[in-house]
Amino acid sequence: MDTFSDKTLLKQIKENNQEALETLFEKYYYNLCDFAFQFVRSFDLTEEVVSDVFLKIWKNRQDLVITGNFKAYMYTATRNQALNYLQKEKREWASLDELKEESSKRYRPDEELMFRELENRIEILINTLPPRRKIIFKLSRIEGLTYQEIADVLSISIHTVQNQMVSAVKQLASYSIVDK
Repeated sequence: MDTFSDKTLLKQIKENNQEALETLFEKYYYNLCDFAFQFVRSFDLTEEVVSDVFLKIWKNRQDLVITGNFKAYMYTATRNQALNYLQKEKREWASLDELKEESSKRYRPDEELMFRELENRIEILINTLPPRRKIIFKLSRIEGLTYQEIADVLSISIHTVQNQMVSAVKQLASYSIVDK
C-alpha cells in the first residue's frame, strides 16, 4: 500500500481504512518525531505528540479537509500539538546527547558501514547549526518542504526562511564531510 499517494491514502482513511492510516503513520512517524523533539525535548512526550496527531486524524477522518501539501499539514499539526503539550506540561529540555543516542536506534543494523559513517558526519555538521536554522534546513533539504510551507509551519516570514537557508548553506559549505 506504500505506493499510494497521500491524497489517495486520505481518501481511504475517510472510508474507514485503517491500513491506509498505518501506511501514513509508517511514512511520517519518525520524521515527525524528530521535528516534535525540537520543541518538547523529551522522547516520551515526542512519541505521545506524534501519536496524538495521527489519533486526531483518525477520529476526525469524516470531517477532515486538507488543502495544499499534506506533509506541510502534518508538520503544522505536530508543531501545534507539541506547543499544546508544552503549555500543559512545561517540560524541561533534554540534552542533545540523548537525541543522538535515541535516533541511532532507528537505523537498521544491515545498513552499510560507509553509508552510516557519511550519514553521521552529515548529521554532526547539521547539528553545528543554530537550533532554528537547523530546523529550517532539515524541513527544506531533508523533508522537501518549500520555503513558503516552512514559513507557514514555523509562523515566520518567507524572508526569514530564505536568510536562514543561505546562512546554513554557507556554514555547511565551509566544512568537508569527506576525508581528503
